Amino acid sequence: MTEALACQTPVLCSDLPALREAGGDVPEYLDPLDTPAWEAAVMDYAAEPSVRRTAQQGRMPRWQPTRWQPHVRSVLDFALRQSNGRPT
Repeated sequence: MTEALACQTPVLCSDLPALREAGGDVPEYLDPLDTPAWEAAVMDYAAEPSVRRTAQQGRMPRWQPTRWQPHVRSVLDFALRQSNGRPT
């Protein structure tokens, strides 16, 4: 998903916490078990014009990829808090 967003390609994806964390409010999230919703979304995004695709393209400039340094820092800070400040 992040690769597609980095290339300014619209994304339809499952509504899962990890995907929401990576995609923010840009992708269109769908229930992974709702087959009719997936079919409708794919057909709509393939149509010309597509209101849903155009709306997502309007949100794309807000998306920023996760940067490694802040991500690793947050993971290490979390690990340190879990160990009550004692390095492991």
